[in-house]
Amino acid sequence: MSLSKELIIQAEDIVLEEVDVPEWGGSVFLVPMTGTERAEVEIENSKHIDNGGLHKDFRDKFLARTLRDAQGRRMFDTIEEGAEILGKKSGAVTNRIFDKSWKLSGFRNEEIKEFEKN
Repeated sequence: MSLSKELIIQAEDIVLEEVDVPEWGGSVFLVPMTGTERAEVEIENSKHIDNGGLHKDFRDKFLARTLRDAQGRRMFDTIEEGAEILGKKSGAVTNRIFDKSWKLSGFRNEEIKEFEKN
């Protein structure tokens, strides 16, 4: 089938994925980033590199953008609030969720290495 602009607009390609987080006593939901959000992440990281690596709260801000409740609403009022809260949680737990969110958003493992290098 040939796609039209209307069909692309109507396509439901932002789907919630439930992730069990036993350490927190339940589950959270993740959504893939939109193309605009991906670009924002890339631009933000390029402007805020700390000592040749990722900016200090890169992973927490990334998660704050993609974590949702069961209804698909953002978990945090702002990216900064989410990064602050998530930054105080277990790095092992947030890293596991980040890895799932990273892949769900279409990033490749090589891209994080590129972010770290730049």
